[in-house]
Amino acid sequence: MESVPTLVVEDEPVQREMMGLLLERMGARVDLARSLREARALYDTRAARYRLVVADYALLDGKVSQLLTDGLVTSRELIVTTGRDLVELPDEVTVLRKPIDVDQFREEVARRTASPRPRLTARFDDKETVDEDHPSDGAPGAATQLRLLVAHPDDPAGLRAHRRLLEALGGTVPEGMDLRVEDVTGLPEDEQVMFTPCLVRDHPRPRAWLLGDLGDRESLTKMLQDSGVDMAEGRP
Repeated sequence: MESVPTLVVEDEPVQREMMGLLLERMGARVDLARSLREARALYDTRAARYRLVVADYALLDGKVSQLLTDGLVTSRELIVTTGRDLVELPDEVTVLRKPIDVDQFREEVARRTASPRPRLTARFDDKETVDEDHPSDGAPGAATQLRLLVAHPDDPAGLRAHRRLLEALGGTVPEGMDLRVEDVTGLPEDEQVMFTPCLVRDHPRPRAWLLGDLGDRESLTKMLQDSGVDMAEGRP
């Protein structure tokens, strides 16, 4: 999707930033909006339409269907994300339920933009300073704390990610590492998981996320090395 003009409309800051970065790494030119008002303002400044709009269903100032009613976007150009079971949208609009399977997302983006399938894996680092009022809750004393977030225990992409992670670690979880596989349906709402599978580094800080089934061995190795894992010896 080389240089495809794309708009992301999402009122959750973490999810908005993650979606924007993922699309940029797929090759899109991305603008971000947190509301219908901001989305309309961006359209007013453009000479041409966005070829792709990825928007949350329910925003702070209304539902995304208002962009369709306003004629700013067509059903073909729109991908709607939501955690709701029921939505009121035309049948031809693509709706992706959160947390979104990364593979499903890239396939849908490629179909909508008539582009080659983009890379699956993308990494994001939290650049904010973390204070001691929000400590990680992993195993005490663990030098490295990782969580692999999956859609459900039998999710094929999640199983592939787990297998590739163990392979990268030499077949076993090394001493000094706390590695957990977590079903996102059991996570608290404030976790804000948008994509699965997702490898999360909680410690050492800063936090980092690696999206997808970990098929990009170079990115996985780099994240493990940045987490303090000695890849030559297979231990943190």
